[in-house]
Amino acid sequence: YQLVELLQQASKDKQLKKGTNEPTKTLNRGQAEFIVRTAEAEPVEILLHLPLLCGDKNVPYFLVRSKQALGRACGVSRPIIACSVIQKN
Repeated sequence: YQLVELLQQASKDKQLKKGTNEPTKTLNRGQAEFIVRTAEAEPVEILLHLPLLCGDKNVPYFLVRSKQALGRACGVSRPIIACSVIQKN
C-alpha cells in the first residue's frame, strides 16, 4: 500500500511519468527517483534492460504483479507496464 500511496502522490505532484519508454528516458536524464514495472509486460524483453540500468544509475527499482493495479495506482483507468517517479524541480 505504501507504493500505491507514493505513486498517487507523485501523480498529484506531476512527478509521475507513465509508459514503456519513460523509465529509460528519466534514468538517462538523471531525473528518476525510482522505477516501477509490472511482471505482465509482453514481450518481456521490452523492459529487461531496466534492472541493469537502475543498477548502473543507483536508482531503486520495484516489480509489481498487475499492470491493471499499476495503472490504477498511477491514477488512470488503463493498464500501465512501467512508470518513473521523477525528482521535484
